[in-house]
Amino acid sequence: MTTTNSTYTSGTLIFSESFEESGITGSGFQVFDEADPWNTNDWDVETTAGIEIQNGNVGGTTGGSDGTAHAELDTHGNSTLSKISKIINTPNDTYTLTFDYMPRPANQDDSDMKVYVGEESFVVSSDNNGVVSFVNSTSYQVLQTTNANGWTTFTVVMTDTAPTTEIAFEGLGTVNNQGAYLDAINVYEYDDLTAEGGVISVNAGDEATWHLAGSGDEGLDVTFSIDGTADAEGWIDVGNGKVKLTDSATGEYQFIADETATGNSSFTYTVTDDLGQVTTGEMVVDIGAPDDFYGAIEDIVLDDGLSVSQTGNITLSADGKTISSGANSWF
Repeated sequence: MTTTNSTYTSGTLIFSESFEESGITGSGFQVFDEADPWNTNDWDVETTAGIEIQNGNVGGTTGGSDGTAHAELDTHGNSTLSKISKIINTPNDTYTLTFDYMPRPANQDDSDMKVYVGEESFVVSSDNNGVVSFVNSTSYQVLQTTNANGWTTFTVVMTDTAPTTEIAFEGLGTVNNQGAYLDAINVYEYDDLTAEGGVISVNAGDEATWHLAGSGDEGLDVTFSIDGTADAEGWIDVGNGKVKLTDSATGEYQFIADETATGNSSFTYTVTDDLGQVTTGEMVVDIGAPDDFYGAIEDIVLDDGLSVSQTGNITLSADGKTISSGANSWF
């Protein structure tokens, strides 16, 4: 799935890299290996090219996307392109990886970058006019946002993750000292989406309004839908009644029980959040006797020795023998 101008950073931040720990002062650059002080996050630097960090007004930029420094994946004086990787603990289901990309201003159409997420990968590229694009060859949702500062933010929505996930960034193109700029790498963790379901009660022939139960991570919007085929007015036949969603944002819905309904009814619904997480819940509807049923008992004419009592159920007693009718059955 491809979406533009979207990013999600409302989860819990569990990893962050901004390349600000290089020790470079003023405007300049330096090529490092993984043992150097910049590497406070223990990246693996996988090629002999090392990793170049630029600080301040150098390489056609005035600094990083979130500070004064950024990395370049085609280092000065190299014989190969840079690749850095890091294993992230991902024990839950849903995470987002965000990072900022910029093609080298002097060589925009030769500043491609390959991004690895677990066993999958995709390529970010630029044409000679600096127009950034990507080809998503992963099963994940990838989002692209163009920023006013010349950087482009990418967000990878990682779902159903393994206990650990390796992320990696690799320069592509010609080995010529000029390559992709990389900055602001962050990983966010999100709470799982839930749909609690529940049980409601309504009398036969009655209509009532309730809200579906479901929630996601704070900061993410959720939407609701009821499973089934709706008619022209939005009603879905669910057996013993019909249901209609009246507000997909709040989960408000209406249920009308059939006038002759007995027993119960049920329907399933789906909750979806901004990240594309989906889960389902079930609502069970207990259907009671119609409102006018108990009042009709007053019209019953009894012979001597018969009595009628009402305490939620209907009980007919005669000569010490009792016949009871449950609240969901009548005659």
